[in-house]
Amino acid sequence: MTDCIVMKKYCLFLLLFVSFFQFQKIARSQEVKAESTLGTTSLSGESIQRIIDFTINQSTNNNKLALKYGEIGLRLSEELNDTIILIDAMYALGYANYFGLDVNKSMDLFLKGSKLGVKVNTLTVCKCAYMLGAIYQYGSSPTIEAKKWTSTALDCYKLNNDSNGISESYAMIAYLEALIGNGGEAIANLLMSSNYASTSTSALENRYSTVYLEVDSFAKAKYYARRGIEIAASENDNNYSIEGYHNLADVFYETRNYDSAQVYYSKALYYANVIHQAYDINELNGKLAKVYASLGRYEEAYDCYEIYFGSYDSLRGYSDANLVQAQYERNEISFNRKREQLVFQARQENSKLIIIVGITLLVLVVIFTIFILKRLKITRSQKAQIEWQKEKIELSHKEVTDSITYAQRIQNAILPCDEGFEKYFADSFYYYRPKSIVAGDFYWLEKVGENVLFAVADCTGHGVPGAMVSVIGNHALNRALREYGLTDPADILDRTRQIIVDKFRASIDNVQDGMDIALCSLEGATLKYAGANNPLWIIRKGEIIAYKANKQPVGKSDNPKPFKTQTIELKKEDCIYIFSDGFVDQFGGENLPDDKAGGKKFKVKAFRALLLSICDKPMDDQKQLIDEAFGNWKGDMEQVDDVCVIGVKYC
Repeated sequence: MTDCIVMKKYCLFLLLFVSFFQFQKIARSQEVKAESTLGTTSLSGESIQRIIDFTINQSTNNNKLALKYGEIGLRLSEELNDTIILIDAMYALGYANYFGLDVNKSMDLFLKGSKLGVKVNTLTVCKCAYMLGAIYQYGSSPTIEAKKWTSTALDCYKLNNDSNGISESYAMIAYLEALIGNGGEAIANLLMSSNYASTSTSALENRYSTVYLEVDSFAKAKYYARRGIEIAASENDNNYSIEGYHNLADVFYETRNYDSAQVYYSKALYYANVIHQAYDINELNGKLAKVYASLGRYEEAYDCYEIYFGSYDSLRGYSDANLVQAQYERNEISFNRKREQLVFQARQENSKLIIIVGITLLVLVVIFTIFILKRLKITRSQKAQIEWQKEKIELSHKEVTDSITYAQRIQNAILPCDEGFEKYFADSFYYYRPKSIVAGDFYWLEKVGENVLFAVADCTGHGVPGAMVSVIGNHALNRALREYGLTDPADILDRTRQIIVDKFRASIDNVQDGMDIALCSLEGATLKYAGANNPLWIIRKGEIIAYKANKQPVGKSDNPKPFKTQTIELKKEDCIYIFSDGFVDQFGGENLPDDKAGGKKFKVKAFRALLLSICDKPMDDQKQLIDEAFGNWKGDMEQVDDVCVIGVKYC
């Protein structure tokens, strides 16, 4: 074990050694370019801007170099007397001081940049306000000042039509709301952030992870942390790799998975050492010390606390309360380590006494051996019976599970393939989420000449019973189309009902199962629709046009009537939606009181609002947003029914 630890430390040292010289080589190359700019370029806005850009780029990689050129850039911009470039220089030097842990100087520069840019209102002014919000969030009362400056940044980004800045500001506000326990407001601001995000960045994904961690939604916190890590790795961004692994480790620590927490804190610490992030190195060593202590690995915990305390002199911004708490934890770990040593010594001193006690116990064991052997014979017989029953139950369970899984393959075989939707529609999606392995909902797609027919059906029940009815319903639709040559939606539903009723009439059990369905026929710009309890919605220019279905199922009913076909002339960019009732009937919601732990239904009104909010996006994006909305609403609650939605955009 000792050799393994030594080898790990050696490998880590070697990696840090190589990484250090690689970063030194890159930084020196960029420094030469910056010096060349100072030496050969006249005092112009373009040359100063190159120095400003260099300062920002080196803030996280080589902070000393960034501070050096940041001071030069600020001095030259003051001599140039250009307000916009001066604000850029203040932001760059403030950014370098922020990562150099001189918080007071960083805040002073950001404040000056914000005040100077009241009339200019450039993106750099927005960034100054945003960084002030980021700094204030770590204060003793973070919410008031942090929200003030982040809201200022949000308004500024909106004036500049910067979608990424708007998205990041909403994400920051979400985090601040989460800090004070406003989980609902936090989630609402996250959704706004997601709506404005033009691209997925590691910074944004890490922010989402942090918010969900604060509201104890650990599964989502883990999901977004992993996404942040993947994006940071693809962009070779060590700074956001630190944050992603740090968030992921926090999730495992909060859920008491200390082994995984130790792995990911160590990965975050590796990247922090690579780019010499002193603040992160200090914080991660403190957290690793707690993890090692929780695992009983006191030697390693003590080593981490030594590093943790050793870096205090080089850091700013720590309160006395933090120092006292950390000192207490280190002393406690030191005490535990010494206590283990004393216990070991006591064991050695009492070894003779242990041998005597062992002999005594052995005599007692011999005395009771005869009694135990008799009981053992009876116990073995009972155990054999129990194991036989267990094996029998497990075998039965496996047979049932295998049968249902094979039934899923059969049901999937009758469903249309993805290529059908891509072939017949220029822009469409289908969202299919069964409650169980097999489902009572199904979707249907066929083409006759230039006529494309598609439907969403909801059969009686779900699981295995619903799946059996769905096979009969699908077969009946195909017969109505192929055997009887029908293409009008109402005619198809009338014939399908007759086939299903005839099929169940042969049973002696008076089966009355059937299905609700929305059936559409699209030929050119003409859409025909007939429905059994399931409506058709068309969104046109931001408004929903609802077409009602016949209030009767496709199956046996008390007073059956012929179905009616409704004909609609479509216009460009019309969005067509048909769906089962599984989405609107799903229970869930945020911040429910204890007496409503069962949640509430999503309902039709909320579903209408969801579709209106996403209808201007491509259909593939709509499908993803529908899936996210369903998952967020359902949360940890059980899915109550099968869900099926089809969307088609007429282009």
